[in-house]
This record gives sequence, structure tokens and C-alpha cells, in this order.
Amino acid sequence: MLNDAVSGIASTVLAYGEACDEVDVCDRDGNRTDTLMVGRGGHYFVENDVSTGVSSSDFSYGDPGDRVLAGRWSDGQAGDTLGVRRGSDDFGGSWPAAQAWFEWSVATYGSDVAQLDGDDDGEACDALRR
Repeated sequence: MLNDAVSGIASTVLAYGEACDEVDVCDRDGNRTDTLMVGRGGHYFVENDVSTGVSSSDFSYGDPGDRVLAGRWSDGQAGDTLGVRRGSDDFGGSWPAAQAWFEWSVATYGSDVAQLDGDDDGEACDALRR
């Protein structure tokens, strides 16, 4: 983890979860402190401090194949909550629209924030191209 935007060198390094886990960093309880959560096949493990070890809590969420996202979805919301991205219907079945949004998000945020490129081939929503 990096505590400043100057050095580019991690100030804290820790192991949490397994190599195939999806990691989210979010403020679930609204205390303005981000903590770790990893997802493994629809089951989520939450750690309320920045340390290794057994999770503080765990739960199941969403359906198989969902991409779970953490964020503040409304104005004035305290803390982050979970939402799901299910399928590629957000783009009206249009691969060019999905690809344009994917490229914009990578250019703007530096990553595929909506996880549209499931196989890391640089193309969004492969199922729409079929």
C-alpha cells in the first residue's frame, strides 16, 4: 500500500487472501478508513484493519458470474456499499459501446474498473462480439 502519491514505493506490504481472489479496498462502515475485502467465488472475506490473518467477517453476495463492485452510489452516502455488475447488457448489446467505455476507463482510471475484460486480452465483453 502507498501512503503518499510522491515516492511510488509501497509503505506497507502484506499478504491477504489467495492468488485468484478479487481484492476490493473500500470504506464499508463509513469511518473514512478503507479496509480490505477479498471475493472468492461469491464469498467475501472482510478485514477491518490492515493486517494479515483471519478475516474479521465473511458473507456470500450475488450470483455466480457477477462482478461485485464497492462504491458510493448516491450523494451523501456514508461509507461504501456493494453493487453487482451482471452480464454485458449495460451497452445495449453493442460491442463498440462496451469497448469505448472500457478504453475510456483504462485511460481515465488506469484500470478496467468495471471488469469488462474478463480474459485480459484488451477487449471488453467478448460475448458481445459473437
